[in-house]
Amino acid sequence: MRELLASGLVLLAAGSAVSAAAPDFTVMSAGQLLIGAGVGLSYSVAIAAVAEWTSPDERSRVLALVLLGPPAAWIVGMPLSGLVGDVSWRLVWVVVPLTSAVAALVVLVQRHSTPPAAARADLLAVLRYPGVVRWSIGELLAFSAWAGSLVFIGALFIESYGLSVAATGLLLGAGAVVYVPGNLLFRRWIDEHDRVLLVGLAFGAAATVVVLGAYRGRPRSVSLRTRCSRFWLEGGRWQEARTGSTSLPSCVFA
Repeated sequence: MRELLASGLVLLAAGSAVSAAAPDFTVMSAGQLLIGAGVGLSYSVAIAAVAEWTSPDERSRVLALVLLGPPAAWIVGMPLSGLVGDVSWRLVWVVVPLTSAVAALVVLVQRHSTPPAAARADLLAVLRYPGVVRWSIGELLAFSAWAGSLVFIGALFIESYGLSVAATGLLLGAGAVVYVPGNLLFRRWIDEHDRVLLVGLAFGAAATVVVLGAYRGRPRSVSLRTRCSRFWLEGGRWQEARTGSTSLPSCVFA
């Protein structure tokens, strides 16, 4: 687990450095590819590490804290990125993601490696495990919706409403605050109403996005509707992550 987390953080740091120094769009795209791989690897391994590094009694509490990591990064990082971006977009990659990845690596290397999982399996064996394919498809769709909304809402504020980079960063950081109550609120109900909540939250997020696209409104109104969609998405992400960390097989690839 530690080595996989470190690999993800190294990819994130390398992608940030490449993006900061990119002379053209092609190199920038390569840097973004590294960043995407690093974020995906580090985030998925962090969720898997909850089951590996915690006892069943404390698993829900620790998982809730892990899932608060991305919104916490947005709450702090987006306003900071907006302010630094008014100076130089290249500097943003150094001040926020590169520095954060290096700091996380420093903390991670102080933790001892854990023993390998008791069972080893290839990818096909894992996919044949009941529920893995359905869970993976749900994760793919949820992350696509989550990433798409976050990427394009910033462009909407800047290009359509004419907001500055700093103002856009502040709005996005404020919008991420709703992830916190979404995480803490739905955690209390998930054990008894998991399926109902998952379906209801998915429809709630979808309906909010439809309203977001159909009605233009002012920036404040768009920001409010974006916060609503994030509130629903965070509840759904909590359920998906809980299922993955508690119900799927504990094994490593051979």
